[in-house]
Amino acid sequence: MADGKTRHNPEPEADLLIEKLSRECNVDKDQVLVTNGATEAIYLIAQSYSRSDSGIFIPTFSEYEDACRIYKHNINYYNHDILNSNIQFDDDVVWICNPNNPDGTIIGDELLLKVINSNPDSLFVVDEAFIEYTNCVISLRDEVKNYSNLLIIRSMTKHYGIPGLRLGYILGAKEVIDYIKNYRMPWAVNGLAIEAGKFLLQNKEEFKF
Repeated sequence: MADGKTRHNPEPEADLLIEKLSRECNVDKDQVLVTNGATEAIYLIAQSYSRSDSGIFIPTFSEYEDACRIYKHNINYYNHDILNSNIQFDDDVVWICNPNNPDGTIIGDELLLKVINSNPDSLFVVDEAFIEYTNCVISLRDEVKNYSNLLIIRSMTKHYGIPGLRLGYILGAKEVIDYIKNYRMPWAVNGLAIEAGKFLLQNKEEFKF
């Protein structure tokens, strides 16, 4: 496998892995974007919406702030305890880590959906990189079919314990995924990572924890 996959360029968009992920997540193929780990997903989204107003719930993963600063976002900070079903945001993008890194704060799916539904002009980026490490959080990945203002970030790197093979993906509405694709370089994900991703999905029961 290594010989064949290192002597040729990988698929520019990781199409075969996207096909498998779309079946795994029960979404259309054009609602999936494979990335070089969840971190690339964060920076790619920040780049796509450069110079936006971004809301970040703190304390949280520092990469949201770092990515937003690089791409000239105006950042507003919020504490998790203000989140309620009636909250209104003026931000173009709202970043939420669920479950949260580093403190493990959990936001229920019903509350999140109410907030997303009542703020249609804000794009909600929900980072579910650590969702497999808890039984308390229900993924919103099925909801990308219903909400055009929702992006989900997932991490195969963390899910399967492969930090040396950077592999993540974004789920969202087709028009949003298409827009973000305009900002990403081809061959961002290497061939070995793509093959590993396909193998893990084909054998997911063996690697389930």
